[in-house]
Amino acid sequence: MYTYKTSQIAELIGIHPNTVRLYEDLGLIPKPKRQVNGYRIFTDHHVEQFRLARRAFQIEVLQNGLRKKMVKMVKTAALGDYDKALQLTQEYIEQLQEERNNAEEAIRIVKRFYTVNQPKINGI
Repeated sequence: MYTYKTSQIAELIGIHPNTVRLYEDLGLIPKPKRQVNGYRIFTDHHVEQFRLARRAFQIEVLQNGLRKKMVKMVKTAALGDYDKALQLTQEYIEQLQEERNNAEEAIRIVKRFYTVNQPKINGI
């Protein structure tokens, strides 16, 4: 297993070193071990957790607590409770599907409304 310094992790993930420390402070990654001099030691496990968090936060949907659910899932995974993280992910997917169904229904309603109330052009 490889080990990395903060700057190496930052470069590998494509983030600023301060963001690495922020993710640690927020509990989005497992606490890294420290060298005698206090420097953080990251592993491949941290790399994967960063990738999980970065992917999870690319999601744009913010309504109905979806973003909070994703944060909770990432933090749960950071703590090593993968069964719970998987459960939270499944709940997220189910809620996301419900939101999608609601959005598709709204589209159908608007289309029906538009079809019935379509403006007449030149009396046609």
